[in-house]
Amino acid sequence: MIGRWWTVVAMEWAKWRRQRLPWIGLLLTLLVAVGGTLGTMGADRAEVRRAYASGGWLSYVKPNGFEAWSSGAGNATKVAALLGLVLGAMSMSGEAASGTWRLVAIRPVRRGELYWGKAAALALFVLVTSVASHLAAAVTVEFKLRSPMGPVAVPFGPGIEVAGRPGGEIEQEFASAAEFREQAILALLAEIAPLLALAGFALACSACFDNPGISMAVSFAGYVLSGLIASTGLLPRVSPWLATTYLGSSFETLSNLARHISNETPLGPERLLWSIGVPLGTAILGGLAGWTVFRRRDLLT
Repeated sequence: MIGRWWTVVAMEWAKWRRQRLPWIGLLLTLLVAVGGTLGTMGADRAEVRRAYASGGWLSYVKPNGFEAWSSGAGNATKVAALLGLVLGAMSMSGEAASGTWRLVAIRPVRRGELYWGKAAALALFVLVTSVASHLAAAVTVEFKLRSPMGPVAVPFGPGIEVAGRPGGEIEQEFASAAEFREQAILALLAEIAPLLALAGFALACSACFDNPGISMAVSFAGYVLSGLIASTGLLPRVSPWLATTYLGSSFETLSNLARHISNETPLGPERLLWSIGVPLGTAILGGLAGWTVFRRRDLLT
């Protein structure tokens, strides 16, 4: 059965290879990762220059690769989530709109293998896109900070706060590189589940509607609504149970820690459990809801 699942995965990827949208989305995600990283590094360098140009007392945090990486990776994660919504919303409804369900249905593949194979292909593509964007952001940090044009800082080094008058600055380490690496690993783990949750929600919408436009509209409406609830705090009891609450939040935490924002709390076991458990549960429920609808559909009409 697993072998036939991977046959469906291969078929889905072969279909995407012939389309432009997935690869345009992948390219856009990489560009956002690189652009966000460079933008953060440029802003940090400008802040240091302004501090020295003032001629007064200096107080700034030395540019750090973890801050730049988390900024670029966080922005890219949100683009990857949108890509997952689009591909998920078109996964089932696209087949129905193009009339290809008849061809798929006569193949020796069970309905469950077809549905979960498509779900696995979608999850794999979203994760590959996310990992590629994180690597692009990391390579950008390494290249830029080691170049002569980059700010004077150690890529992915410790957090250092600088204070004093020009020429007599005192550097104080407020976080080690090991602490930042641990937070970066936790941030990566915490961002996987929200991506899967949004893709699973879009897949469920695609199983419910034959029209790709309607499926995509419902998917985006749900994403925007949950995002507004998560960001505005209108329903504080509901927000912790929404996957969008955790989308990009771990990278934002790492960025704030690297900037030495004192009221930021590091990612710990409890926050990590919520960041993974709630979105993962949402992904499973979305997948099961879509499967409940899909198994009752008549693919030959």
